[in-house]
Amino acid sequence: MAKQVRWVIAVVLLVWSWGSFAAGGGLQFQVYAGVKPSLYPNSILILGKKEAVLVDGQWWLSEGRKVADMIERSGRRLTTVLITHAHPDHYMGLNAVLERFPQARVLVRKPLHDEIKYSFQSKLRHWQELVPHDMPMHPVKTEVFRGDSISLEGHEIRFIDLPPAETIHATAYYIPSARALITGDLVFSHSHAYFADVDNPDSWIHALHVARQAGPIDRVFPGHGPAGGAELIDRMIEYVGTYRSIARPGVRVATIARAMMQRYPDYDGALLLWLTRGPGFALYGAREMGVPEALIPAPPPAAAR
Repeated sequence: MAKQVRWVIAVVLLVWSWGSFAAGGGLQFQVYAGVKPSLYPNSILILGKKEAVLVDGQWWLSEGRKVADMIERSGRRLTTVLITHAHPDHYMGLNAVLERFPQARVLVRKPLHDEIKYSFQSKLRHWQELVPHDMPMHPVKTEVFRGDSISLEGHEIRFIDLPPAETIHATAYYIPSARALITGDLVFSHSHAYFADVDNPDSWIHALHVARQAGPIDRVFPGHGPAGGAELIDRMIEYVGTYRSIARPGVRVATIARAMMQRYPDYDGALLLWLTRGPGFALYGAREMGVPEALIPAPPPAAAR
């Protein structure tokens, strides 16, 4: 039975990893969801008739190469790469993409440009023991974009500067002709969220309302989890509100994580509730801090030495 369950899960993840969506106005969207050990971030490819724009580029270089394969299969010319926020699982794999498509420009807001430039080394050192041979040694080169939107074959892609949510600085992208919203980690779909950087539910809920007002929305592409409609925003507002009711000042991380796992037992990504929660993890270890055994992956050979 356990083998059958694992097989079914594998099939579901494979189907989700290569999602393709048609949209109004002549655009198409393709989604690559990273593998589970890399926290399955989404990369969204927006396809015109001849050109394409990519939003977010995975964490590991091997995953970035799979995104590059997806772009090649599309037959379009990649003109532009956009980044929603400066977490490694959304931009470090872009080095592999740009090796294949060096003509593409990487456009970001000034705060993201600075964060990637100045925090890259700390992020690399923080995570390199887990994937020592699959991460870039230098940050992707980005250009600061100060306009309101870019165009893909006449279709507007609008920049939405978000209030602090999962991160202090983030950008969502709204495509009016397709009634589509690409949220990055503002929205997690059927997945637990990562609160460690900001942990301000009120601001996160406010950011969700800001994104909700971008315009008519038929399709939402989240940072993690399957795409859906505008109901994904409403569910995220409810989820963050639940977290707010549990994560009161002084409540321990283990208590918060267990309560959220109990409230949303069918959600993926429970490890996100535990990750990077202060010096206790480094000093005492995940098991000693209460992380359930089932959530703790086996260390890679380099990290086990």
